Amino acid sequence: MPLLDATAALHIDLACSWLVGDRLDNIEVGCLLGCNTILCLNGSETDWDMTAMRWPHFIVRDIWETACLIVNAGGTFVASVSDEESDQDD
Repeated sequence: MPLLDATAALHIDLACSWLVGDRLDNIEVGCLLGCNTILCLNGSETDWDMTAMRWPHFIVRDIWETACLIVNAGGTFVASVSDEESDQDD
């Protein structure tokens, strides 16, 4: 799965990550990966099959509300670099 390959290569902690989607299928993927999930209500979702794995942590109206939610939750958009990785850049 390309997403898992990318998270491993970039040392991304999925438990500290956010998956934002406009469909419940997106939310289901985020839940399966262990991410925090946000459903953005922009009218794209048409199949409201709400199961436990398709229930988002948060529901927002737009991308602005999404950004505010993540920032207020203490999220960051800057990846941290380990000492080992920064040594490789020298």
